Amino acid sequence: WNINRYLLSSQHFTAIHKSWYLSSDLNYVSDVNYFSDFGRTLEETSKQLLESEVGLFGRGKYWNIELSASNWQIVNPTQTAETEPYTRIPRIAMSGSKPFAPWLEIGLNAEAVVFRHDQLEDGNRLDLMPYVKFPIIGSFWYATPSISWRQTEYWLSNNTNTNSENHLSRGLPIYSVDAGANFERIVSFAGQSFIQTLEPRFFYLYVPYRNQDDFPIFDTQALTYMCASLFRKNRYGGADRQADANQITTALTTRFLNETTGKEMINFSLGRINFFSASQVYLPDEVPQPTGGSDWVAEVNLRLNDQWQIGLT
Repeated sequence: WNINRYLLSSQHFTAIHKSWYLSSDLNYVSDVNYFSDFGRTLEETSKQLLESEVGLFGRGKYWNIELSASNWQIVNPTQTAETEPYTRIPRIAMSGSKPFAPWLEIGLNAEAVVFRHDQLEDGNRLDLMPYVKFPIIGSFWYATPSISWRQTEYWLSNNTNTNSENHLSRGLPIYSVDAGANFERIVSFAGQSFIQTLEPRFFYLYVPYRNQDDFPIFDTQALTYMCASLFRKNRYGGADRQADANQITTALTTRFLNETTGKEMINFSLGRINFFSASQVYLPDEVPQPTGGSDWVAEVNLRLNDQWQIGLT
C-alpha cells in the first residue's frame, strides 16, 4: 500500500559565469503523513514544513543580487493551512556598497517580493534602505557613524483591516555609531607564548517610533537573542517590522592567538544592551522587552586542533 507514497527531492547548482550561478532545491512529498510514518530520525518525524526554492544569484566586487522563487508544503498533520508560510514568487534582492573615500562609504539594501497564500491576505512589498557610513580609524581604535533611511511600501490585494488602505507606507531614519578599540599583550601558558587581545566595543542605535500595527506580517519573525544581536539594527528578520530603539550596547571580547602561527586558540565575548527608552513595536503575542537592559549574553569558542572546535553561547 505504500507504493504510492513517495518523496521527490533534487538539488542542483550550475555556474553560468564567474559572477553568476543558478541554484535549485526542489522537494515534494506525496502526503502530509510521509515523514511521521517513514522518518528515520527525530528531526525527520518532527518536520513541519518542506521548502522548495530556485534562484539566480550574482556577485561582484561591490554588489550582490538575487532573483528567486520559493514555495512551502505542509508535511505534518498537526499544522493547519493558515500556518503555512507565504509563497514568494518572485523575490528580487540586492545589496551593494562602495567606499568613495577613506572616511565615506555609500550603500543600498533593497528587496521586492510578491507574496501569495491560499488562506491569507496576498500582497506585494518593496523595501529600500540606502545608507551612508563615515568610518574613522585610528592606530588602535575605530568609530563608524552611520545614517540610513528605511522606506517600505505595501500593495495589498484585499486588506482585512478596515482602518487602512490597500497601499501602506513606512519611512524612518536609522542612526548608529559603532566604536571600539584593540589592545594586545604577550602572555605565557604551559611554556607557550600567546598574544592576548582585549577588544571593548560600543554600539549606539537610535530608531524613532512608527506605528506599524496595520502592516501585514508576511515573513517577519523575532530573531534569536545571541551575541550577534547586540549589534543588529533591527531585532526582527524581515521587513514587516522595524523596531524603534534608543539603546547602547557594551561588549568586551578577548582572544588568545598563537604567537608563532597567528592561529586563534580561544575567544570569549560578553555583552548586554542598555535601553534608554522602552520599545513600542512588537509582533502579536510577542513578550515585551525587559526595561532598563537586556540579559547578559556570552560566547566562547575553543580550538582543540586544526579539525575540531568547540563553541558555546
